[in-house]
Amino acid sequence: DADVIATLGGLGTDFVKVSMPNSKARITELGNLMNNALRIEQQDGCSRRRIVFISKFPNRGVDGIDVNWASQVIIYSGAVGFTAEQYFRIDSLVARECALLAQQMSMDFAVLGKRPAWQVGEYNYYAQYLADLPWTYLPSVNQASSYVQLRKTDLLVNVDSTIGYELLARGF
Repeated sequence: DADVIATLGGLGTDFVKVSMPNSKARITELGNLMNNALRIEQQDGCSRRRIVFISKFPNRGVDGIDVNWASQVIIYSGAVGFTAEQYFRIDSLVARECALLAQQMSMDFAVLGKRPAWQVGEYNYYAQYLADLPWTYLPSVNQASSYVQLRKTDLLVNVDSTIGYELLARGF
């Protein structure tokens, strides 16, 4: 057991409580240390609004999709196992719907990448689902780049990325 367990909050706290029901530890919700430490000025950017989808694409090496992508179970929901391809499929579906909506509303659409540009797998993953639609890729450049690439006028869409929750806490 521990005296104190620090979590991001929310689901992380719930996970600790379920996983360690007999723990006597005090749970302290700290948030994300990176998010808490960064002082970020939101960009005013241009006046044209955009929809920004927040990617949670996994770190699977330079190419992004390996031989186990469609065959190896990476996560379970109860007794049901999901491969990476199945688990991350929701991201491609939601990103495509966002791109279509942006096009209908004469807005720009961007994918806020989790990976740096040299890990081409993330870009290639979205490119195959967004090939016939206008979009921009905003790769990660450094620890703060995902925060500073956003504008006050952006409409953010988050399936389940920690940075999405952080940005919500920052008032986006």
